[in-house]
Amino acid sequence: MEVLQGLISVIVPVYNVKEYLNRCMESLVYQTYTDIEILVVDDGSDDGSSEICDQWQQTDRRISVFHKQNGGLSSARNLGLNYAKGEFITFVDSDDYVDLDMYEIMITQMKEGIDIVSCGTVLEWSERSQQHNRALFLPENKNSFVRYTKENAIHELLLTRSFSFSVCDKIFRRCFFERVRFPLGRTSEDLPVVFRIFLRSTNIVNIGRVKYHYVCRENSICRKSFFFRRVDCCLFAGEICREVTIYYPQFIRQAELMYMRNLMGTIYKMQECDERKKYLHIEERLRKALFNMYIRNGFNSYMSNLERKKIIQCILAIRCLGDNRIK
Repeated sequence: MEVLQGLISVIVPVYNVKEYLNRCMESLVYQTYTDIEILVVDDGSDDGSSEICDQWQQTDRRISVFHKQNGGLSSARNLGLNYAKGEFITFVDSDDYVDLDMYEIMITQMKEGIDIVSCGTVLEWSERSQQHNRALFLPENKNSFVRYTKENAIHELLLTRSFSFSVCDKIFRRCFFERVRFPLGRTSEDLPVVFRIFLRSTNIVNIGRVKYHYVCRENSICRKSFFFRRVDCCLFAGEICREVTIYYPQFIRQAELMYMRNLMGTIYKMQECDERKKYLHIEERLRKALFNMYIRNGFNSYMSNLERKKIIQCILAIRCLGDNRIK
């Protein structure tokens, strides 16, 4: 397939998000950087989202819509990658949205020697929620472009400080997806993909500004229930720990803390769900794994006292305090 220089391919998986889809599409169509293609992959929606996708395709020649049977987020993203023509690749979840100047600002930093450009994310709650919006994944020098070597970027990624494990707040060079695809039938599919790309990168830039809006849906099914595949985040985090041990042993403390955070976040979701008793055997195994890791990392210098307290609560099967979600 011909690659078009300067073009950003924006891949948007869609599944039953009719209440949010128009806002997402508007934020892409009206980007100040116009050299983009928008690949909308309808993953078997049955709530009217499919029709909204088709309506948008009629309004802008840059939009291509693909309808497929439901196969999950990974399969939708992979289909978009198969048709992407851009020199650069990015992703947007269809219940989220982006600032109108996001790609214009980020693409100016995609210079020679730069492989990935990232921005900050705001966790955005509805007015009905008691939660407050939070800006995340920014360098210490906010509002400044910061360039990281691969080693420094991996350090920040493992600690989820300047970088998240999400593909949505980043623009990648196309070459990284020539051999990389999202794992099918899994959740938390971003973790192995982002880590693998960071390992192969050279230099990464964070623009120091929040441009991506991650919408926290209170009515989302995943916030009311739990299903066993959500344990995938722990499995992927464990795999990352093993790879760090082999290739970057100097970052093992950061990787092990990342693993514990995923264990703790998953236990928290189990404790909050309506069918907790159904998953007690899984929760027990995760708590044992967390206990074993804590024995080795109780004095990890990257762990705060509050985080240490929460981990102990998880180990003792006490309902966790606070919100430990990791996207």
